[in-house]
Amino acid sequence: MPINLGDQKEADLIYFEGDSVERTVELFLVGVGLGESDRFSDNVSQLSALVRERLAALQQEQQQAQQQVEAEQTAQPTQPQPLFAIPVTLSGNVYNLEYFEGQEPNYVANTFCVEKHEIVRAELGVEFDGNQLLECQNVLARSIIDILEERRQLQAQEEQSQQPAEPQAGAETPLPVEEEAPTDPRGVLLFTLDIDMGDGTSVQLPLYRNDNPKELAAAFCKENELDQDNVPALVEAMEAQLAEL
Repeated sequence: MPINLGDQKEADLIYFEGDSVERTVELFLVGVGLGESDRFSDNVSQLSALVRERLAALQQEQQQAQQQVEAEQTAQPTQPQPLFAIPVTLSGNVYNLEYFEGQEPNYVANTFCVEKHEIVRAELGVEFDGNQLLECQNVLARSIIDILEERRQLQAQEEQSQQPAEPQAGAETPLPVEEEAPTDPRGVLLFTLDIDMGDGTSVQLPLYRNDNPKELAAAFCKENELDQDNVPALVEAMEAQLAEL
């Protein structure tokens, strides 16, 4: 910031963002030889006010410039994006046919073929007859129509998949499935022996497919407080019954 010191003298006051305005002014005045002046304090106050005024003006200019840039960006029209592009090869050169929403397929195909054939003729000197131009138009128009139909079908499928399924009339309500009873690790029941306890009572001894007769007899005697000498007789009875199965 240029500061007029009188006697046609100027000096640049350099201010960095974030610095103290008063301290910057004080150092400036000392640097230009006015640090010992009787009006040092007054000069600091006046020059500080001037610096703040110019800083405020500069900030306002920056804000206005930013607003103008944003306004220009907003005013610029958004370029439409093509729905799809079809690469077309003509005389070895590849050109993209861009199709935008709402365009008429035959018009797009006709315009593309005429323009690109003119480019090929001008650049490569290749001549095309009317039949070739018509074939180009028909093929591209058909391709555009097919792509549009595929997009329409895909969109319809997506919309249908997003709709909740409606219950069909007359549909049978599935019957509740009965839970299967847990399988006994001992297997199926083969038979049951009635064991006479000698006191007029009897206790049933069931034998399952996966049981071991000797282990079962020993456990039965222990549970019913019988002597283990009875185990062989119980095993023999169970094996005899098994033999009849």
